[in-house]
Amino acid sequence: MRFACSSESTNNLLVSIKEPTTCHYTLVFYTPILCAHHQFKQQEHPVRYIKCHAEAERAAQDVSAEAERAAQDVSAVTEAAEAEECAASEP
Repeated sequence: MRFACSSESTNNLLVSIKEPTTCHYTLVFYTPILCAHHQFKQQEHPVRYIKCHAEAERAAQDVSAEAERAAQDVSAVTEAAEAEECAASEP
């Protein structure tokens, strides 16, 4: 038998009965009586948010980032070529 604190109800409740193996039962009771006992207080679990992105959105972000890097590479090569042309044309 398993007992748990239940502050939501003023009554004792039999919540579930399971038979994990033949002739062995697990009963779960909720009772407000246990809520005052420190060993039966419910533990609060922190909320953790998950940020999801659709595959298409992620692919679009990857393509956009790759295009940005390519544009920066082209700009750098163009600037280097222009600098070489200026240096070659000077006496």
